[in-house]
Amino acid sequence: MPKPTEPTLAAIAHAIGDVLKARRDELEWSATDVQRHGGPTYHTVLKTEAGTLPSLSLLERHAIAVGLSLKAVLAAAVAPPGHDLAVFSPDASEVARTFDQAGPSGQNALREMAKVIALAGRRRRLALAHPTHRQAL
Repeated sequence: MPKPTEPTLAAIAHAIGDVLKARRDELEWSATDVQRHGGPTYHTVLKTEAGTLPSLSLLERHAIAVGLSLKAVLAAAVAPPGHDLAVFSPDASEVARTFDQAGPSGQNALREMAKVIALAGRRRRLALAHPTHRQAL
């Protein structure tokens, strides 16, 4: 089976929005209903569904408010239709499983680790793109 191409961040953001909007439509809720059930503000709900990603904590609140786990939303957004998350990325399935099994403090630690990894990646890309910044590595 050919390896799927990696989607862009914009494509993932729109896919996440589509998943959340489909679930809200299924519930026959307005964006205000999502807010009333513990989700983010209705403005954030509409922006997220239109493809603008909020913070991870707001995304998780949105997912939980409509009765989904963050893992389910992300898996539906990035995995090819009808496939397990492991098909998209061998490590993604394990990360999602670890996140689901962790308690609230463990999930917070995983979120913080993701932030540090993302920051390190940005610094590395900057250093590679600009030789004068290589000392930052």
